[in-house]
Amino acid sequence: MLATVLISALCWLPGAQDLVPSAVGGGSWVQRWGPVSEIGYSLMGEALALVGDISGSGGIPDGYGDLVAGRPRFRQGLSSLGAYSIHSGFTGHNGNGVYAGSGGRFGQAFAAVGQDLTGDGLADFLVGAYLEGRVELHTGTNGRVVGFDSPEVGDWMGVALAVGDLTGDAFPDLIFGASLAVHPTLGESRGRVYVHSGDPNTSFSLIRQVEGQSSNERFGASLAVLDDLDGDGRRELAVGAPRASWSWLESGAVYVFSGSGGLLYRLEGDQAEAKFGQTLAALDDVDGDGFSDLLVGAPNQDVAGVLEAGQVSLYSGLDGSLLRRHFGNGGQTFHFGAAVESLKDVNGDGFGDYAVSAPEEDNPNGSWIKPGAVHVFSGADGVPMLRVHSRRSLEKFGKALAGGRSADGDWVPDLAVGAPGFEQFGPANADGAVYLFALEPHISPVKPQILSASAGGNLEFRVDFPFSQPTAVFQVLASLGGITPQVSVAGYQLPLGDHSWLRASLQRRYGNLPFDLIHPVGVLHQGRSRFQLEAAPGQLQPWVGQKIHLVAVAASSPISPLIEFCSVVASVEIVP
Repeated sequence: MLATVLISALCWLPGAQDLVPSAVGGGSWVQRWGPVSEIGYSLMGEALALVGDISGSGGIPDGYGDLVAGRPRFRQGLSSLGAYSIHSGFTGHNGNGVYAGSGGRFGQAFAAVGQDLTGDGLADFLVGAYLEGRVELHTGTNGRVVGFDSPEVGDWMGVALAVGDLTGDAFPDLIFGASLAVHPTLGESRGRVYVHSGDPNTSFSLIRQVEGQSSNERFGASLAVLDDLDGDGRRELAVGAPRASWSWLESGAVYVFSGSGGLLYRLEGDQAEAKFGQTLAALDDVDGDGFSDLLVGAPNQDVAGVLEAGQVSLYSGLDGSLLRRHFGNGGQTFHFGAAVESLKDVNGDGFGDYAVSAPEEDNPNGSWIKPGAVHVFSGADGVPMLRVHSRRSLEKFGKALAGGRSADGDWVPDLAVGAPGFEQFGPANADGAVYLFALEPHISPVKPQILSASAGGNLEFRVDFPFSQPTAVFQVLASLGGITPQVSVAGYQLPLGDHSWLRASLQRRYGNLPFDLIHPVGVLHQGRSRFQLEAAPGQLQPWVGQKIHLVAVAASSPISPLIEFCSVVASVEIVP
C-alpha cells in the first residue's frame, strides 16, 4: 500500500464543494464559501484584503480573520459613493452592513496593516479612493481613523497601497501610489509614491516622496514590500511603472528601492505595451537564498503571437535575476497576470507559493464567455497546484486576489477571489461577488512545533481525510531538514525532501528513525486518526537546530495502489 500515487485533478469550477487534491505539495483545495454577493451595481470584489479579526456579526470579534471587499460603484440614491463590506473569514457572512465613502472610487484599493496601530485591538487597513486622491486608515468596524489627502489634484493617490517598515522603527509605514503625479520641477506626469510613518506618535506624518523615473510611466501603479536586501535594517520597496518606455514603447518597468531611498535595481519589460509591472507581489523565499522574491505581471503581453494573452515573471528579490516565467493558457485577451498574489508557504514545503489570475480566460469545459480563471503555482518549482475556472460569462473571476493569511482559523493561508462582473439578475446588474478557497491540510497542528533535545517529549498529531469507508488507511512519512530534492512517486510530488528517514518510513522501517512514531500506520475512523512523535531526553541532540518534517498519506483501502490524499507538512523544530 501507499507505494505509488497519481493525482491529476487540476481543473475545478467554483460552486463545487468537493475536495480537490493538490497536484503537488499535499493538502486538498476546497471552496470554503462563495459566491457571496449583494444586490446593487457596486462591483463587489473589484479589490480585496484579507485582514486580522475585525468582527463577527454585530461587531463582536469571532476569532477568525476577515475579508474586506471593495465596492467602488456603490450608490446611495443618485450618489456614487464607493464602499466596502466586511465578511467573516469563516462563513463569508456580512454582519456589519456597508461602510460608504464619499466617492472617487472609494474601495478600489486596500492594504492590510498587519499591526494594531490604533490601539483598539482590531485589525487596521488602508482604503483608497484614487479619483479623489485620498487614502484612509480604517480600524475594525469603527471606520476611518485618519485620512490622507494628496497635495496635487488628479494625481490618483491611492490607486495602489502597501504597508511595510521602510524606516526600521518597528512600525509598518503606510505607502501610497499616485501614478499620475506631476514631477515638481520637470512639469511632466511621471507618478509618485508617498511614504507616511506608521508610528501613531508622529500622527502618521509624511516622511518621504519617491518621484517617477521617466515621463508618463505611471510610476506607483503597483507596490510591493520586500525583505531587507541590503542589510540596513529596513525593508525594501518595489514600484511598478507599467507604461515606462526604457527599451520598448510603454513596455513597463519595475524599480526596487532600498528602504533608505536609493535605487537597488530596475527590471524592464521586453515588449511594447505589455504593461509589465501592472501588478506586483512579494513572495516568501522561492529560490532558497533566504530573501523574499518578486512576482511581476504583464497582463497585456502577447505570447507566441496571441494578442494580450498575458505573462508573469518571477525574479530573485535579492538581485533581480529571472527565476521563471508563466504564460497561463495563452488565449487571446485572457490577460493572465491581471492580479498576482502571495499565498505564503501554503503547503508547508518551505517555498513561497503564489496565485495568478486571468479574469477573461475562457472555460474549456463549457460555453461561458470569458468567465475568468485563477491559477495556483508551487513556489518549489512553478508546477501548477490548482486551476479554478468560473462558470459564469463575463464574471471577471480573479479581477482581485487576496492571500497569505488564514481566514478560517486553521493556520493555513487562504485565497480570496473577487469577481466584480458577477450578476444576480441579468447582464445589467454587475453586483459583484467574492469567494474564499482554502487548502485543507489533513494534519494538525500545522503551526510549527518545538521539541527540546535535552528534555525530550511527546507531541500528538491528528489526521483528517475525507473518507467514510471502514477500510480507509493512513501512513506517516518523515524527513529531516530541507525539503529538496522533493520526491516524486509515479508523477506525484511529495512535499518532503529525499532523505534516509523518508526512505525508511516509506518502507515502514520506523525503528531506523532516531525517535519513536507511535501508531504511524492505521485504519481511519470516519477519516480520522492520530499519531504521536516521542523522543527520550538527549535522543535528538545531534539534530539540534534542524526540523523534522512529517506528512500523512491516505487511501480508501489497504490494497489500493494509489495514494489518494496527502497532507501538508507538519514541522517540528529541534531546540537545545
